[in-house]
Amino acid sequence: SYNNGNDENNELENTNETTPSGEPINDSTDSESTYYEPTADPECTEPYNIDNIYSPNYHSTAAYGYSSVNFEKPKKEKKPMSSGTKSFIRAVCLVLVCAIVSGASAAVVTAKKLENAEYTIQNQVVLGASRGEDEENAEDPAVVPTGDILTGDEIYALACQQAVGIQVTSTGTNIFGQTTTSPAVVGTGFIISSDGYIVTNYHVVESVVLYGTSRDYSLSVVMNDGTTYPVQIIGYEEENDLAVLKIDATGLNAVTIGNMSSTKVGETVYAVGNPLGELTYSMTSGIISATDRVISTEASISINVFQFDAAVNSGNSGGPVYNTKGEVIGIVDAKYQATGVEGLGFAIPIDDAMNIISDLIEHGYVTGKAYMGIYVRTVSSTVAMYYNMAEGAFIDSMDENGCAARAGLKPGDIITGLGSDEIKSSEDLKAAKSAYSSGDTTTVTVFRGGETLTFEITFDEEPANNTYNQNGTNQQTATQG
Repeated sequence: SYNNGNDENNELENTNETTPSGEPINDSTDSESTYYEPTADPECTEPYNIDNIYSPNYHSTAAYGYSSVNFEKPKKEKKPMSSGTKSFIRAVCLVLVCAIVSGASAAVVTAKKLENAEYTIQNQVVLGASRGEDEENAEDPAVVPTGDILTGDEIYALACQQAVGIQVTSTGTNIFGQTTTSPAVVGTGFIISSDGYIVTNYHVVESVVLYGTSRDYSLSVVMNDGTTYPVQIIGYEEENDLAVLKIDATGLNAVTIGNMSSTKVGETVYAVGNPLGELTYSMTSGIISATDRVISTEASISINVFQFDAAVNSGNSGGPVYNTKGEVIGIVDAKYQATGVEGLGFAIPIDDAMNIISDLIEHGYVTGKAYMGIYVRTVSSTVAMYYNMAEGAFIDSMDENGCAARAGLKPGDIITGLGSDEIKSSEDLKAAKSAYSSGDTTTVTVFRGGETLTFEITFDEEPANNTYNQNGTNQQTATQG
């Protein structure tokens, strides 16, 4: 056998084995027969005869174990660390420890703050004012105006119980064929009675009135606490830009109606609404700048309003205007939107609106409106000059049983005056007629065949043909007179 140890000369050990002739295989005293370990295992197979050392492949590792020589590498001497290096390492370790302690402390403080934090999700509109945990379980105290002067926060608390958001939801199909729903707060209203009647502007609900379910529009009311109610449109008055809605609710906090006729220029007022449809339940304050302004809007030809300088924007329409006693004295209607113009808001006086509101609740339309029974269009000054005609309201057709026919007017006549008002367009005629009620008598001046004629007319009552049915169809006719 071989000695695979680490002897200095790696000499071959003496054995008692002999050749077949009886001579020893190796002599340990022979220094010339030194064996060196191979650098790799011999590539051989099993010996044919494991008992015969002369058998082929006898020295295979399969017959005898084999291990390579492992030489130990000399160990390197460690150089002593300089004092500067030791100081640098200590400084780095101190900085790391401070950073870890500081980070852990910050994490603990942040976690404590987040436990009590209130979250606001951007680009998501959340209807209703946010409330603290203690307020969630507390009932709101009923604020009742008593005629005394209220503070701004008391008026705001009152408005949060009385003002509502008007929400129009449209459902459509996008380019991929998917159904989409887009709810949007388009205006404001306020509770007029405890059993769910709500007042707003006509132009706030106009899209639903005109198109209704034919274009998948639906209308709802959103309270300050986020409660949503479906809405029924009771009636509307386009000329005065008013509409009355109804929700299925009772025990509501209705507004207290004030007296605009006793309000003077310079008095403080508060407007509450949903500007831009996102900044829900915003309150702004200002003073009354003027009274008895007559303006024209998209929804009305001419309307009497008072002017105030509290900031109002799209979404404020239909909201209440409070005096300092917490009484509603007006309904926000319009804002002058010319570039560079600020502080010009307009509201419908509540005194003018109450009779219309009462009629809409009781009848679904405004009773007693003057009606002539004619269909007219405008003859402009250019057309009148070209055809040698009078400028005014041309009668296209008429109701043969109406008061205009009874007074002697005929199709083809051009109305140039009503009472003391000069008429130069169909809009002028509509505005002048709004000053009369059914049963009133006045004169009407017409141009016929080159002559100017005057007739006496007693107005009929406008029929209830502009009510809104719940199938979403607008039944209003094209009557101009």
